[in-house]
Amino acid sequence: HAEAIFLSGGSTSLIRRWVDGIRDGLEERGRSRDEVKIFTLATIVVADTDEEAQARLESYTPYVDTESALALFGGWTGVDLAGADPEDTIEHVQTEANHSALASFTTLSDGKKWTVRDLAEFVAIGGRGPVIVGSPATVADELERWMEEADIDGFNIS
Repeated sequence: HAEAIFLSGGSTSLIRRWVDGIRDGLEERGRSRDEVKIFTLATIVVADTDEEAQARLESYTPYVDTESALALFGGWTGVDLAGADPEDTIEHVQTEANHSALASFTTLSDGKKWTVRDLAEFVAIGGRGPVIVGSPATVADELERWMEEADIDGFNIS
């Protein structure tokens, strides 16, 4: 019965796998592959130049509250990382909580090994989607790349 579906993931390849599954499922049920609009989460940091945008992103770092970010992640996943060594690698475990939130940083992360510190900094600024940084032209190009590579219809901007 969906008209729109919202996804969040850190790479176009991950989102594309989910989009292909959704569009295949629509077709199997007699619906058009593009009948449901699919959106993904993205955080955008923009300035006049790429360098200014990168500096803006870096200026956010002092405001990252690691404990709060890890508490948020724990609420999503049921995994308590309080007191974990910031350099520990995040491992996949089975919980009764949201499975996709943990998997997007472990088994679905295209081979990237996330540390507790990486996770906290990413969650605090970008949530679970990409952080797109740059000039207006750079950001527009990256949004277009995501739309083409992931076959999405638009974005839920964080």
